Amino acid sequence: MRKILSETLYEDNNPNAARSISVEIKDGFVTFKKQDIGPLVDDMYGDSDYECVIFDLPVEQLRSAFGVETDKELLAVLKRDYNTSDAFDRFASFVHDKHLRYSYYSG
Repeated sequence: MRKILSETLYEDNNPNAARSISVEIKDGFVTFKKQDIGPLVDDMYGDSDYECVIFDLPVEQLRSAFGVETDKELLAVLKRDYNTSDAFDRFASFVHDKHLRYSYYSG
């Protein structure tokens, strides 16, 4: 059994549209998630909880793309570089531009 590494990369407390961005490394795969909650989110999407998730991203591919050796080093880079409200969009662009294999969900 592998150890699960996870971290909240960004979180705000906007009462109209609070955002949380997190990453998890588990069983050789990375999951990168953005969640928006609040009345503004309900107005925009018809639900007060909206998520976007990049998942099934092989951790080896992402470590190679960032030039790091270990999952802990990868997590440290993600914590350093993806700690802003636009982190999900920037990360999605990064994995797309690097032609990494992943799945995507929003809703």
